[in-house]
Amino acid sequence: MNETHLTARGNAVVAEELAWRTEGARARGEPWVFSVPTLDEFDAIRSASSHRRYPHGTEFRPRWAKSRYAVSGYLFEPTLRYPIDELPPGVFGLSGGVSEWTTTFFDEAYRLRWTIGGSWTNSDPQQFAVDYKKFIHEDTATAAWGFRLVARRVQ
Repeated sequence: MNETHLTARGNAVVAEELAWRTEGARARGEPWVFSVPTLDEFDAIRSASSHRRYPHGTEFRPRWAKSRYAVSGYLFEPTLRYPIDELPPGVFGLSGGVSEWTTTFFDEAYRLRWTIGGSWTNSDPQQFAVDYKKFIHEDTATAAWGFRLVARRVQ
Protein backbone atom coordinates (compact mmCIF):
# COMPACT_ATOMS: atom_id res chain seq x y z
CA MET A 1 0.00 0.00 0.00
CA ASN A 2 1.23 3.43 -0.83
CA GLU A 3 0.81 6.24 1.69
CA THR A 4 0.88 9.90 0.76
CA HIS A 5 -0.23 13.22 2.13
CA LEU A 6 -3.63 14.48 1.06
CA THR A 7 -2.62 17.39 -1.13
CA ALA A 8 -4.47 16.82 -4.42
CA ARG A 9 -6.82 19.53 -5.70
CA GLY A 10 -9.87 17.82 -4.18
CA ASN A 11 -8.16 17.52 -0.82
CA ALA A 12 -6.97 21.10 -0.42
CA VAL A 13 -9.46 21.77 2.39
CA VAL A 14 -8.22 18.72 4.28
CA ALA A 15 -4.60 19.79 3.87
CA GLU A 16 -5.45 23.32 5.06
CA GLU A 17 -7.31 21.98 8.12
CA LEU A 18 -4.38 19.74 9.07
CA ALA A 19 -1.89 22.59 8.67
CA TRP A 20 -4.11 25.03 10.62
CA ARG A 21 -4.53 22.61 13.55
CA THR A 22 -0.85 21.67 13.60
CA GLU A 23 0.27 25.32 13.50
CA GLY A 24 -2.22 26.21 16.26
CA ALA A 25 -0.87 23.44 18.49
CA ARG A 26 2.70 24.51 17.79
CA ALA A 27 1.86 28.16 18.62
CA ARG A 28 0.36 27.05 21.96
CA GLY A 29 3.44 24.95 22.72
CA GLU A 30 1.49 21.68 22.43
CA PRO A 31 3.33 18.61 21.09
CA TRP A 32 0.81 17.63 18.36
CA VAL A 33 0.93 17.13 14.61
CA PHE A 34 -2.41 16.40 12.94
CA SER A 35 -2.97 14.01 10.05
CA VAL A 36 -5.55 11.75 8.44
CA PRO A 37 -5.24 8.08 9.47
CA THR A 38 -3.85 5.37 7.22
CA LEU A 39 -5.81 2.25 6.34
CA ASP A 40 -3.37 0.28 8.53
CA GLU A 41 -4.28 2.46 11.52
CA PHE A 42 -8.00 1.88 10.97
CA ASP A 43 -7.30 -1.85 10.58
CA ALA A 44 -5.46 -1.86 13.92
CA ILE A 45 -8.45 -0.22 15.61
CA ARG A 46 -10.83 -2.69 14.03
CA SER A 47 -8.69 -5.73 14.88
CA ALA A 48 -8.70 -4.67 18.53
CA SER A 49 -12.50 -4.89 18.24
CA SER A 50 -12.63 -8.30 16.56
CA HIS A 51 -15.49 -9.54 18.74
CA ARG A 52 -17.78 -6.85 17.30
CA ARG A 53 -19.26 -6.87 13.82
CA TYR A 54 -20.45 -3.26 14.22
CA PRO A 55 -19.14 -0.40 16.37
CA HIS A 56 -22.13 -0.84 18.69
CA GLY A 57 -22.08 -4.67 18.97
CA THR A 58 -22.56 -7.96 17.16
CA GLU A 59 -25.91 -7.10 15.55
CA PHE A 60 -26.90 -4.15 13.41
CA ARG A 61 -29.21 -1.81 15.32
CA PRO A 62 -30.75 0.64 12.84
CA ARG A 63 -31.27 3.50 15.28
CA TRP A 64 -27.73 3.19 16.66
CA ALA A 65 -26.03 4.17 13.40
CA LYS A 66 -26.23 7.54 11.71
CA SER A 67 -27.75 6.18 8.51
CA ARG A 68 -30.92 6.37 6.46
CA TYR A 69 -32.43 4.17 9.16
CA ALA A 70 -31.95 6.78 11.85
CA VAL A 71 -32.24 10.14 10.06
CA SER A 72 -34.26 11.38 7.11
CA GLY A 73 -31.56 13.70 5.81
CA TYR A 74 -28.13 14.97 6.64
CA LEU A 75 -28.03 16.77 9.96
CA PHE A 76 -25.07 18.19 11.80
CA GLU A 77 -25.15 16.56 15.20
CA PRO A 78 -22.89 16.59 18.21
CA THR A 79 -20.38 13.82 18.75
CA LEU A 80 -21.53 10.92 20.92
CA ARG A 81 -25.15 11.31 19.77
CA TYR A 82 -25.76 7.56 19.43
CA PRO A 83 -26.13 5.24 22.45
CA ILE A 84 -23.12 2.99 21.92
CA ASP A 85 -20.60 4.41 19.50
CA GLU A 86 -17.20 3.50 20.86
CA LEU A 87 -14.83 0.75 19.89
CA PRO A 88 -12.74 -0.79 22.71
CA PRO A 89 -9.58 1.21 21.84
CA GLY A 90 -11.55 4.37 22.74
CA VAL A 91 -12.40 5.55 19.22
CA PHE A 92 -15.80 7.23 18.90
CA GLY A 93 -18.02 8.14 15.97
CA LEU A 94 -17.60 5.15 13.68
CA SER A 95 -21.35 4.38 13.46
CA GLY A 96 -22.10 6.29 10.30
CA GLY A 97 -22.33 9.99 9.68
CA VAL A 98 -19.71 10.07 6.93
CA SER A 99 -17.46 7.48 5.31
CA GLU A 100 -13.90 8.38 6.26
CA TRP A 101 -10.90 8.99 4.03
CA THR A 102 -7.55 7.35 4.66
CA THR A 103 -4.19 8.41 3.25
CA THR A 104 -3.78 4.97 1.69
CA PHE A 105 -4.14 4.46 -2.05
CA PHE A 106 -6.05 1.53 -3.50
CA ASP A 107 -4.63 2.46 -6.91
CA GLU A 108 -2.27 5.42 -7.05
CA ALA A 109 -2.24 5.61 -10.88
CA TYR A 110 -6.00 6.23 -10.90
CA ARG A 111 -5.89 8.31 -7.67
CA LEU A 112 -8.24 5.92 -5.85
CA ARG A 113 -8.05 6.03 -2.04
CA TRP A 114 -9.41 3.66 0.55
CA THR A 115 -12.25 4.88 2.75
CA ILE A 116 -13.83 3.10 5.70
CA GLY A 117 -17.31 2.86 7.14
CA GLY A 118 -20.83 3.76 6.15
CA SER A 119 -22.38 7.19 5.91
CA TRP A 120 -25.78 8.74 6.47
CA THR A 121 -26.56 8.02 2.80
CA ASN A 122 -26.18 4.24 3.19
CA SER A 123 -29.00 1.79 3.79
CA ASP A 124 -27.15 -1.54 3.69
CA PRO A 125 -26.25 -2.70 7.22
CA GLN A 126 -23.03 -4.33 5.92
CA GLN A 127 -21.69 -0.86 5.11
CA PHE A 128 -21.57 -0.12 8.85
CA ALA A 129 -19.54 -3.21 9.75
CA VAL A 130 -16.18 -2.46 11.36
CA ASP A 131 -14.33 -4.20 8.51
CA TYR A 132 -16.18 -2.47 5.65
CA LYS A 133 -14.06 -0.44 3.26
CA LYS A 134 -14.32 0.87 -0.27
CA PHE A 135 -12.30 3.07 -2.59
CA ILE A 136 -13.18 6.31 -4.36
CA HIS A 137 -11.38 8.88 -6.45
CA GLU A 138 -9.54 11.39 -4.30
CA ASP A 139 -11.30 14.35 -5.94
CA THR A 140 -14.74 13.09 -4.86
CA ALA A 141 -16.46 15.64 -2.66
CA THR A 142 -19.96 15.00 -1.31
CA ALA A 143 -21.71 15.25 2.05
CA ALA A 144 -21.27 11.47 2.43
CA TRP A 145 -17.45 11.61 2.76
CA GLY A 146 -15.43 13.13 5.54
CA PHE A 147 -12.19 12.80 7.40
CA ARG A 148 -11.01 12.11 10.92
CA LEU A 149 -8.04 13.91 12.42
CA VAL A 150 -5.40 12.00 14.29
CA ALA A 151 -3.26 13.90 16.79
CA ARG A 152 0.28 12.51 16.88
CA ARG A 153 2.63 13.48 19.69
CA VAL A 154 5.93 14.83 18.44
CA GLN A 155 9.12 14.38 20.41
